[in-house]
Amino acid sequence: MHSMHGDSCNYNGGPLETGLPAGAGEQPEMFPWAVGSLPATSLPAPSLFAVGVETGGRRCLVKVQLQAGDGLYQGVAAGPDSPRQRLRLAAAAAVQAVEELLGGAFPLAVEDVQEVALGARTAVVLTLALPADAGVDCLIGAALIHRDPIEAGARAVLDAVRRLPCRWEENHAFPERMPERADGESRSVPG
Repeated sequence: MHSMHGDSCNYNGGPLETGLPAGAGEQPEMFPWAVGSLPATSLPAPSLFAVGVETGGRRCLVKVQLQAGDGLYQGVAAGPDSPRQRLRLAAAAAVQAVEELLGGAFPLAVEDVQEVALGARTAVVLTLALPADAGVDCLIGAALIHRDPIEAGARAVLDAVRRLPCRWEENHAFPERMPERADGESRSVPG
């Protein structure tokens, strides 16, 4: 588990209330404070299905769709339009879609999201807060920017949620990039 300790992101010890049924499944070592909090069945691992961005009047609306098993889960976030804000909105929309998939069992909040230069490449790096009665833990996610920083922001959320204490289906891969359409363009969420 990647964990940051600071003013806004730390874990103070003790049991964490996750809202999931107690006593089911094995617990990954990365979350020893959540023992007994796993669902009894495996969850389909989410993959990025589509990202849509609408702008106008100095406002931006980002829609993110995740596919998990046979279901599609959508998150939507809106706010002022600026390049950095678009990243935050993409992350917030992806978090909303993940929370829909997980039925609200893990309340997540976007702490920070940044574009970071890594040699000749650029990546989106973010932290998600996982609040609990005993404190707040942080999940870190990252994704390389291939074409679109907004898409990378959503993929960084998926990278972070891999660290949640869920039993994800093992035979489902987390793709590095969103599937492309036949014409080579990325999918976008219908308006």
